[in-house]
Amino acid sequence: MAKATPQQSGILETMGRGNRVWEVPGKSHYTLYNDKTDRDRVLSRKMVVELEAAGWIRRAGDSSPQRLESWEITDVGHAVYSETTPR
Repeated sequence: MAKATPQQSGILETMGRGNRVWEVPGKSHYTLYNDKTDRDRVLSRKMVVELEAAGWIRRAGDSSPQRLESWEITDVGHAVYSETTPR
């Protein structure tokens, strides 16, 4: 299994708490809302593509009322995050 970078691990950790990556209309980046800190984090399109290509996140089957795309963590993403988290 591929190893996540520290930045990718942080994203997967945040997503592991039920948070999603959301597209931002009219922008070339995405946002990851962190409910613990009540803040958004800007993610590059490249980062989202890399995480999705690795199988760590996937497009969510449902869309928001505004028809925005979102991504959720996969079981593989949970496993990768668990491997990089010290116990």
